[in-house]
Amino acid sequence: MEILENSALADLETIRSILQTCRELLRVNIALDDFGTGYSSLNHLRILHTNTIKMDQSFIRDMLDYPNDYAIIEGIIRIS
Repeated sequence: MEILENSALADLETIRSILQTCRELLRVNIALDDFGTGYSSLNHLRILHTNTIKMDQSFIRDMLDYPNDYAIIEGIIRIS
């Protein structure tokens, strides 16, 4: 199951509960898509308990040319 990050902004606790139920009853994995754009929040990582984080391509595409992009990606990988 994949959710867009901005979809989870409305009511994080309700979304967390729904995702937990889906994970337990349906045995689905949860992916947080487009992480790093819009209203990104590390709080989403803590509350939503995703299996996968899909970072926005704008970070990945230029990470070898821009050390700051690489550092951001590395940091997200380390904390997730």
